[in-house]
Amino acid sequence: MKKRTEKSMLEAGLYLSHMNYYATGERVRSCLAIGGSKEHAERLIKERLPNYFHALMVTGPAEVNAGQDILEMVGWLPPKVRDALAEMPPGAAEYYSEFHYNLA
Repeated sequence: MKKRTEKSMLEAGLYLSHMNYYATGERVRSCLAIGGSKEHAERLIKERLPNYFHALMVTGPAEVNAGQDILEMVGWLPPKVRDALAEMPPGAAEYYSEFHYNLA
């Protein structure tokens, strides 16, 4: 069986939506969602966050030629998650994670 790589996930036609919120001197909250369409990825975040965070959301295709911010967030995904996303049928992918860092 062929081993999947990050590049194969980036060729799966997925969209990544993320939101990074930095509270001055206190904490960082990062949310990351993957969906089979732009609307799907955005909905995954919007369902979980208050409206005032929606303006901070960035969405784009998770592809080889994506912007640096999207590729950096793809790098936060565990390798097994990237492998699983690469194997899912088109439009079926769904993933959400949230990170909290306390800087105090």
